Amino acid sequence: MADFTILHKKAMDLAEKAVLAKIKNDIQNSKSLFEQAYEAERKAAFAYADKIAKEPTRSVLFRSAAALALNAELFREAEQMACLGISGTAPQEILEELRDILEDVHFGRHLKLRGIELEERDIQLSIAGGETGLGVVQSDVFMEKFNTTERLFYRIVERKMKKPFREQGRIENNIKENYQLYLSVPRAASYAVTIRIGRPTTQMMIPGTDVVGDIVAELMENLRLVNEGDEVTLREKIPEDDYYQNFVALAKNLAPDGKKVNLVGFTANLSGEVKELALTRKKAEITPVPLRNKEKTVEITGTLSYADAKNKKIKVTDKKGVDHKVIVDKAILSDIVKPLWEDTVTLTGTIEGRSKEIRLLSIEKAVDNAE
Repeated sequence: MADFTILHKKAMDLAEKAVLAKIKNDIQNSKSLFEQAYEAERKAAFAYADKIAKEPTRSVLFRSAAALALNAELFREAEQMACLGISGTAPQEILEELRDILEDVHFGRHLKLRGIELEERDIQLSIAGGETGLGVVQSDVFMEKFNTTERLFYRIVERKMKKPFREQGRIENNIKENYQLYLSVPRAASYAVTIRIGRPTTQMMIPGTDVVGDIVAELMENLRLVNEGDEVTLREKIPEDDYYQNFVALAKNLAPDGKKVNLVGFTANLSGEVKELALTRKKAEITPVPLRNKEKTVEITGTLSYADAKNKKIKVTDKKGVDHKVIVDKAILSDIVKPLWEDTVTLTGTIEGRSKEIRLLSIEKAVDNAE
């Protein structure tokens, strides 16, 4: 038992050093330290492997070993540790945490390239969840995620080219043609495709950038900030109000709902280094427009039956036939609201002052309609 205590303490000390290294962006050292911490905790956990009655100590140790392996990107080892923890008589709370680790393990595995070599103008999009299988996915689930990724990409291009925010209408032909997106054949990683970005001509290059690489890097970095809830830094990177609101709203659309889609991931080759991003923040947790104090919110489900782009208003007709007119910010009218035309939607809005008008906060397909 003394050996177990020493091993566990060693693992925790190494894990603390690994976290500090990660904060300093010393990624290689951090990974190495997490591996060493995992080895120590694995040995401590196996001292309890056959002691099924010793709960919750047994499951806590295997949970800790699995988490350390996951941080070290030892996905197979993390899977084994989590399964050993689940195989005992762990308390329900720890069982849920072990299952969450398994989901994270599978998420990391989906992000891997499976022998596919990405060029510097490629990005892999991975989707997994209840509506995906091995190499197959419900078509509208995939198209929603791909179309949202496409809109995010072109908005970044337009902003980097210092174009005024496009409130309506199509993307300029010269931008669409020079930054065309192409899709690979789907791969069996739950569902994964490579998006290849066309290389622009010299006339279309964005000054001061390596063009495609910079756009992909910004896409992944800004999505990471949304995923972490770091609105302050994201505001600094996207100072223009319209572009900021649009990016957050599109990121909300892209995020997993926890039902049909449990995970959305991106893998890209940036300057010769493979980078991965796992979107784990659920769309319900992301609010495109921050609430002001004392604002009342309302939720309405109905058919999106009318849109007035000029006056930035839409109409939703509920099941009782009552029409609800809603004010929509120009930043989300084209990319978020327009694709939902004539769908049954659920919207959240705030009631504006004495006028009692509803201002849109978020809108998406209604659950019954999305199934």
